[in-house]
Amino acid sequence: MCGRFHRFASIQEIATKFNAKPRGELLAPPNYNAAPQDWHPVIRLNEDGEREILNMRWGFLSKEAKTEKSVKTPINARAESILTTWPFREAIRHRRCMVPVNGFYEWKKLEKGVREPYAIGLKTGETFCFAGIWEAWIEKPAAIRMRVDQAAERARRRAESQRPEEQLDTLFPLTPQEQNDESKPDPDADPTPRVLETFAVITCDPNEVVAKFHDRMPVFLHPKDYQRWLEPGDPQQPPVDLLRPFPPELMRAWRIKPDVGNVRNNRPDLLDPIE
Repeated sequence: MCGRFHRFASIQEIATKFNAKPRGELLAPPNYNAAPQDWHPVIRLNEDGEREILNMRWGFLSKEAKTEKSVKTPINARAESILTTWPFREAIRHRRCMVPVNGFYEWKKLEKGVREPYAIGLKTGETFCFAGIWEAWIEKPAAIRMRVDQAAERARRRAESQRPEEQLDTLFPLTPQEQNDESKPDPDADPTPRVLETFAVITCDPNEVVAKFHDRMPVFLHPKDYQRWLEPGDPQQPPVDLLRPFPPELMRAWRIKPDVGNVRNNRPDLLDPIE
């Protein structure tokens, strides 16, 4: 399983190391305790076959979902069943990506209610990539109509609340968000379909390092396999042979000191780790 990971590398460092071009200006900064539903830089091939870096949200949103707030957004996909499991079976054939990280976290159970945090990554400490899949969710016409109608209703209420004699502002008070600067256009009024791109990390059986903490581990891609993983290839024969445990001799796990607490704003490699 992979429920939290960390990334120290900047977007420029990722671009240089993985020969990829950033797309967009506001790409996600380093995150020392990345959680599901956070936004992260992901590497994929663009239409010209070149590597690009763009933001995606962690949590796989099926393109069949009615709204972007669907509760069914799995963060992991099992390697051994990915070819047959909905909603991953199409993405593994057509939409593969890489997730740049420096490692991930697992917690070792000691006694009841007590767990120790461990950071797991490469022995070299360098940035590497998880194997991932991505999906593009496009807003459905019914959802667009509902959103636009709600925006129109908010606009009507704002206009009517300006008539004090009817005291509509007392009977139907506006929310704080609705009371914001009225000169700003309501983004919900735009009928253009919204597009949301999300990803999931692929997991496999653990190697000797990870098995001490969990019965699953994220798939670490070897640098020599990056291009093969990203290339379209034959959709009927996706490179699932790459979805295997990483050699344990190239990895390490280190315990974070118990008095550190929340590592969200601290690099785990600078927290005086205990081997």
